Amino acid sequence: MIKQRIAAFFFLLICLPLHAFAEKCRISDYPHEIECGTFEIKNIISGKVDHIAWRRVEARARYPLPDPVIWIPGGMGIDATDRAPAVINMLSRLKNSRDLIWIDIIGSGSSSPLGCAKPTKSRIAEKIDIFSNAQVLQNCYEEIAERGGMQQFSYQQFALHYEQLRQHLKLGKVNVIADGVGSNIALAWHSAAPQAIRSMVLDSPPPLDENPTVQRAKSYARVLDTINKSCQIDTDCQKYHPQIALYLKNILSKLPQETTLTHPHTGLKEKLKINQDLFALILMNILRSPARAAALPNVLRAASEGDWQPIIGLGALSWAKLNTKFNHGLWLASLCENGRAHPDIHLENSADWFYKMQKNKMHALCDGKWGKGTQYALPETIPVLIFSPLADPFAADMPAAGKNVKVIRIPGASSGVLSLGCARDIVYRFVADRHFQQETLDDACLTNLPLPVVGPINRFGRTP
Repeated sequence: MIKQRIAAFFFLLICLPLHAFAEKCRISDYPHEIECGTFEIKNIISGKVDHIAWRRVEARARYPLPDPVIWIPGGMGIDATDRAPAVINMLSRLKNSRDLIWIDIIGSGSSSPLGCAKPTKSRIAEKIDIFSNAQVLQNCYEEIAERGGMQQFSYQQFALHYEQLRQHLKLGKVNVIADGVGSNIALAWHSAAPQAIRSMVLDSPPPLDENPTVQRAKSYARVLDTINKSCQIDTDCQKYHPQIALYLKNILSKLPQETTLTHPHTGLKEKLKINQDLFALILMNILRSPARAAALPNVLRAASEGDWQPIIGLGALSWAKLNTKFNHGLWLASLCENGRAHPDIHLENSADWFYKMQKNKMHALCDGKWGKGTQYALPETIPVLIFSPLADPFAADMPAAGKNVKVIRIPGASSGVLSLGCARDIVYRFVADRHFQQETLDDACLTNLPLPVVGPINRFGRTP
């Protein structure tokens, strides 16, 4: 352990910023000036210099509290600054007395972004999976290799950048709010520099004690089974979908197949070859949104009868805009570097199919090569608040671990619990509480949030 700490400290020294600057600037969709800065770090593998961009929204108070909020975005590939105005609004109460700071994670935004998979007016298959284009995938492999390889995009590496930022800004302890896989960066940061973090909020974190692909397969199957059961006890749904449990089996028995569809964005007709891998991506994407998942009985029935337009249209509701700033190159590098080997196991019922589909896709994207696949543990001393949305197959049903950890399970929520109004108040009270009294966090507004019900159902389908 001592040797690891020494090695980590040495790595921090050789990676300290070469140059840094800050200035006043503006960002889209936010009416006020903020502070924008960058610092340079030398990539010890490629020998090149990377630029890390950071942003700070100053507290409204004349004398802000010394422990600012550091936001760590999830969804590797997201442009943090593009999403920041919504987060600033969510954390407005905290911003009264504390600065809010974030980084554009390296490879995205203004932090030496990867440019291998830029958004275009793609065909349907590429809107579902941009890496269905083999040339795009090859371009990303080559650019990632030029940047020093996948290892430059590990959670531990990202965590070092946040610690470097803390030292550069001469901050003391900070409060961390992380969502999705940003939670792993937060935990890696605490592991490398436990003295840096005062409190931690994890919104929809991935599992810590189970292979994520296995956990997600079980969760996808659970959500789909919940929809089937809801349909069976709903009079209208049962009337029009008496065989709902057989839809998935019927669809899979007919794949692969080719169909002609209207592109939901362009309105043009195009042919699409649908195999099990592509169908799995469409279905898993829909299952991540409770409101859209409630419409599955209609679109699955249509697909089982050969009409794929409804399910493609439903899936297209979450397609990124044509001008999206999501960085697929960073997403690919992070997926492979932070992924784990997949055991040869057999799961029950549809969970087994979901597992195989995810396993096949990840092996195809990463060529079966993974990084260290580090597992993380929750801190044992600092206060930790966890939002666990049970309707999101990507998030884990987190167990409580220690008196310092407060877990709030939300039955009817998908990822991004912080967007729910009362969650923001809970976070404010949690960060503001210097003594962390779990019983003072009234969470009934979240724990009573119900799942969307299936319906109304009729022969014309349902618009989500």
